[in-house]
Amino acid sequence: MIVSIRPPLEGAAADRFLALARSLANARPRNSENDLRALLDEELNWARARCAPNDGQVSAYEAAARVLLDLVRLGWQIREEGYGIELVAERPRLGQLTPEQVLAEKHQTRELFRPIVEAQLREPAVGELARRLENPLPRSGKKPIACLVADGGELHARLLAARQNPDGSGDDPLAAAIRPYLQWVTPDGIDEFTGHSLREIWRYFRYSWSIPQFSTPGRQLLYLVRDAAHPCHAVIGIIGLNNGALQMGEDREYHLGWSLRALSERLCAAASSQYLAAEYEWMEAQIAAAIDDIDPTALATPEELANPDREIIARLRRQAKEFDTLRDETLRELVRARSGSDVPMLAAEMENVSDDHPQKFGKTQLNLYH
Repeated sequence: MIVSIRPPLEGAAADRFLALARSLANARPRNSENDLRALLDEELNWARARCAPNDGQVSAYEAAARVLLDLVRLGWQIREEGYGIELVAERPRLGQLTPEQVLAEKHQTRELFRPIVEAQLREPAVGELARRLENPLPRSGKKPIACLVADGGELHARLLAARQNPDGSGDDPLAAAIRPYLQWVTPDGIDEFTGHSLREIWRYFRYSWSIPQFSTPGRQLLYLVRDAAHPCHAVIGIIGLNNGALQMGEDREYHLGWSLRALSERLCAAASSQYLAAEYEWMEAQIAAAIDDIDPTALATPEELANPDREIIARLRRQAKEFDTLRDETLRELVRARSGSDVPMLAAEMENVSDDHPQKFGKTQLNLYH
């Protein structure tokens, strides 16, 4: 992936930012975390001392420098391009790598995210969650979350006993030593062994991952993977099913034939005019299905739909931009409403918000998500 970056900087600030990018590009791979922090402090001090505070250049330079250094932490490469710079990130193709190379890629990914994960673990809300679950107040009646973590010695004893004394119930003697099952994390679910909220338990273990946790608006199902062979049904894994999987859009749409690249390849591979006619009919059917999914009741009258003119089309385009802005504002407000909680927002919660604030999150606006 190649992305051009042109922050709104002028004069000395623009020259300084380009010099910063060049120094970062030439210093690779010697950019340690301490070096990057010292460099950021130096750049921020320069901006606050040299740029006029009222012209917006201080904020613009600070934001641009922070973003650039964060991207360098994540492994993006900097290249000079014209009068600006571009950032380059290679997407690893794990399917084309050997097992050793896959492990190396995973190790590199963990190292890239490690500073962000460590910074997230230092956040007050995360620390408060850990303290509350690890050391609950005696009067709360709850048990420490450590009860849900299998002890190495106890697990080894279980595995050893199952291996030495199979019960003959199946081909795998270890099946009796570990009995995994899925537990759906509902908004009001409580763990019967510790008394903690299932969602807080899921969130606690989510922070043990090598990838940082962020709140994700949208539909999602959360699950704990529990071990029924453990006295407290220890958590041995967590699962999150999201309707917007990360970094799958391009490959998924290409596989389904929805992307422009996939359509272009299919048309170029057409061997006969009959095949082209079939592709044309398929495209018409897709467009017709998309139009049928639109409820025009609040958008245009039947007469306008039957005889659209340029003015009507221009009005609908303006409304589309307004709806897009309103959708973004709604999502941001939903995220702000969940400040301090990094568990993804569920569809049911969005419906609850719409019931509490029908004037802002009514049915007409929620239909924009579909």
